[in-house]
Amino acid sequence: MNNSELHKVLQEAINKKVLKVNAGSTGSIFSIDIGDKLIKEKSDGNTSSKGECVLMVYCAWRLYDILSQKPITGWHENSELHDL
Repeated sequence: MNNSELHKVLQEAINKKVLKVNAGSTGSIFSIDIGDKLIKEKSDGNTSSKGECVLMVYCAWRLYDILSQKPITGWHENSELHDL
């Protein structure tokens, strides 16, 4: 998506209602559905819905102990954190 396409999408989202907000269990991801509800029928007969525009944010975070100068936990724990 180029800058003009992004600008157009953002301009269209201004002043539209927020349909729903979802957050991941660790707070690393959240999404905001904006605009009118679009309903889609699934193959199993159930339906799902989302907004005209969905803003999904992936957010890296880390809890860091300043005194010990070590990470405590983070959005994507890895092997450097397992021995703490």
